[in-house]
Amino acid sequence: MKKNHSGKEVVIVGAGLSGIYAAYLLQQQGIKVTVLEAAAQAGGRIQVFSPAEKGDAKAHFDLGPAWFWPQMNPIFQRLVSQFSLHSFRQFDQGDSLVELDKNKAPRVQSSPYSSAPSAYRLQGGMLSLVTALMQTLAPQTLRLATKVTAISRIDDAQSGGYRYQITADSAAGEQTMSADYVIFAMPPRQVAAQLTITPSLDDDLIDTLAATPTWMAAHAKVVAVYPQAFWRANGASGTVMSHVGPLIEIHDASEEFTATGDGLGALFGFLGINAPARKTAGKDALLAMALQQLIRIFGEQAAQPLAMEIMDWSQQSLIAHRNDFSTLLHPHYGLYPANGGEQHGQLIFAGTEAATSNGGYLEGALEAAETAVAMITSA
Repeated sequence: MKKNHSGKEVVIVGAGLSGIYAAYLLQQQGIKVTVLEAAAQAGGRIQVFSPAEKGDAKAHFDLGPAWFWPQMNPIFQRLVSQFSLHSFRQFDQGDSLVELDKNKAPRVQSSPYSSAPSAYRLQGGMLSLVTALMQTLAPQTLRLATKVTAISRIDDAQSGGYRYQITADSAAGEQTMSADYVIFAMPPRQVAAQLTITPSLDDDLIDTLAATPTWMAAHAKVVAVYPQAFWRANGASGTVMSHVGPLIEIHDASEEFTATGDGLGALFGFLGINAPARKTAGKDALLAMALQQLIRIFGEQAAQPLAMEIMDWSQQSLIAHRNDFSTLLHPHYGLYPANGGEQHGQLIFAGTEAATSNGGYLEGALEAAETAVAMITSA
């Protein structure tokens, strides 16, 4: 027999992919849910750059995660199919390059991904999935520019149970609401650093949250958009591994081309300069250095991009913590309990860092949301 969950109320802190997907799943179960997001837009680390109008549509290029792997990401692929989103294979035809010396032409090498499953992208960028999920939510479910500051457990002596009072700041002033469960769909370090939780979480849990690196928070991504993907005609795939930088890894980020070749070309790359040095250098200097590298590698055709953008995730205060600045390798995630410990069994962690598998990936964000929702619906 299907359980009746209509009396339950849930607040989700964070409107990235994990938080929005959890809200979607909860509403499918008839559970009242409110999503509170401190930023002015949803998506979290899923954001896009839209440099130019194309008729009545915009071109979208991912400033955060850009790839998924249908064979390895069943939840993500299922949602792509369910919402009739259009995916296309990451372009990898032609020569891959390795740059060893600024004064020498890059060396041609076999593709570093030739034996790996093919990566895919979404038309409209990864934000198209977040948008599709958001459009299913009931009105007033999502509250943007609403920053949660405190969460307090309120015991009910009569029933022996408890609920939570959630306090948040917004342009309209301080807001308070109550819920049976709170799902944290935000970086664990930010839970430890930004929220006042009463009674306090266990010390070992706080330590573990504070020690959990925020995925991609140390990185900065540069996107350069061109009228065409000229490197393809020159026999290059757009994939470059550089030992000299400033971009240490470059890939084709073009729109999916039509049979007639319509569509904007684009390249994206990760900066190998550390976060403090990037902040000192500033956006303009970083973009200028990146452009000079693209010219060096791909020739003068790279000298006139239609637009360039940089997203330095280390400077996004709602995402990155200062302890994230040196995190470059893929950490091991899923290290802490699925709930808030003995005193806070109704505080639940989602977000990609909470995934027991696929942590750090979009699939991990979806997996963690499903786990969090299952804990509520099984109670």
